[in-house]
Amino acid sequence: VHKTPWKPRPITSTAGSITHGLGQWVDQEIKPIVNKLPSYIRSSTHLLERLKSINFEPSNVSFFSCNAVSMYTNIDTTHALETLHPFLTTPPLCAGCQANAIITTLEILMRQNVFKLGDTYWKQKTGTAMGTPPGANYAELYYGTWEIEFLEYFLGNLALYCRYIDDGIGLWIHHPDPDIDRNSFASLQATMSSFGSLEWEFSELCKSIDFMDVHLYITPTGIKSRLYEKPMNLYLYLPPRSAHPPGVLTGLIIGMTKRIYALTTELDDRAQSLRLLFLRLCNRGYDQATLRPLFEIAIKKAHTKKTATIDFNDEKRCYLHLSYHPQDPSSTVIQQTFRNTLLRPSGEPSLTEL
Repeated sequence: VHKTPWKPRPITSTAGSITHGLGQWVDQEIKPIVNKLPSYIRSSTHLLERLKSINFEPSNVSFFSCNAVSMYTNIDTTHALETLHPFLTTPPLCAGCQANAIITTLEILMRQNVFKLGDTYWKQKTGTAMGTPPGANYAELYYGTWEIEFLEYFLGNLALYCRYIDDGIGLWIHHPDPDIDRNSFASLQATMSSFGSLEWEFSELCKSIDFMDVHLYITPTGIKSRLYEKPMNLYLYLPPRSAHPPGVLTGLIIGMTKRIYALTTELDDRAQSLRLLFLRLCNRGYDQATLRPLFEIAIKKAHTKKTATIDFNDEKRCYLHLSYHPQDPSSTVIQQTFRNTLLRPSGEPSLTEL
């Protein structure tokens, strides 16, 4: 509803369907390849890290953003599969991947998407199978094959170019001649829209821009940033009476505080964002006496700038998930009971040895 005009988006979940397992498998196979694409960014924080790593003259650059028009529904399936098959057999990005199995699986998922609407059944004829697990990475990888080809022709114009699925952002280096500069930017736009059925809409070249959840602006000393939140955001955080574990509020405040610290450059912007977060939680019904110590903990943690890294293989980890109830034993008791009776029972082999 934040689009003008409003736009409908058909999404059909494949969870529980016969193809869901295939979708999960192929998503795991192509995700490592997507992560190696030169344009790939995983978050706003990752974008800021990349911006900090490049050298440029602030007075001679401008931002632009671009957006693919209905990317999922406008990806031509035949063109995508014909493009991806040779790409998946090309090193070094795709070295060792199971190209034939991946293409066969994508063929099934994208060409056999049957869904129910009311008492009628439909088969999707073109476009990305909406709601299937690899949908986002499939779209990322498809257009990423084209970016690898054309970006080398614009190396003199682009200090940086990144894309998050269907949203792209670039840092444009201006040519001294305004006519050449304008023609080069037009050439980039035409090139990006010349691949398959996709059409890209571009912003004007500018010194400040909103992208994802960050506002970026160019100053004489470099690029600065602050938090960007959509005008229609209602900030509907969990209310105090919600039956969630007590740690959820603590985790929310710590996570949001770390995000504010990561995305804001100036102290005044940081203080304003923290103040707004505090007031919005008060508006949801939390009392200030509960919030203040949690904010103090969160700010202290944000100042330490320590990032926890978890090194494990998702495919080999098993999760015990229990629905929370306020009258249940505490998580500490449940975890200790699990360790003593299942993980490492006395006089018995540990669970990991079975």
